[in-house]
Amino acid sequence: MITKDEIKDFACEISSWLQDAAGDSAFTDDWEEIESNFNHIKGMKKMIADAKAWPVRDVKGWLADALYDDIGWCSDMTGDRIHDIGKGEYLLMIAIAEEIKIHGHNALKKAMDLHITDWQERLEKQMQKEFDQKYPDGSCIEAHI
Repeated sequence: MITKDEIKDFACEISSWLQDAAGDSAFTDDWEEIESNFNHIKGMKKMIADAKAWPVRDVKGWLADALYDDIGWCSDMTGDRIHDIGKGEYLLMIAIAEEIKIHGHNALKKAMDLHITDWQERLEKQMQKEFDQKYPDGSCIEAHI
């Protein structure tokens, strides 16, 4: 059984890892390379145009910040990590995501909301499937009426 302190530790580990991952992902200061590698991120083209117009001097730092503040990137980066730590157990994964939300920045909080909603829906389906397998004829319901 995993304790609340362990869940807090997992959440801190993931949040810290995400910051490092943003820095590691900002591997280039070449605008053309950034455009070709990160154009899938919503709004990135406009962000690049704005950054060029300022002009940004620390391109890698700007890119790391842009990634770290992107909900989709945060969601992509954390989903598998939480799944692995939570061993695919939806309740544990939800608990870790809820803990991350407590101290996370806005994009990370919104990414956690997306995960939590997804995992709650999957858990519901899983529970319904198990119930239907255990009581295929609805006998459980009839016994309590």
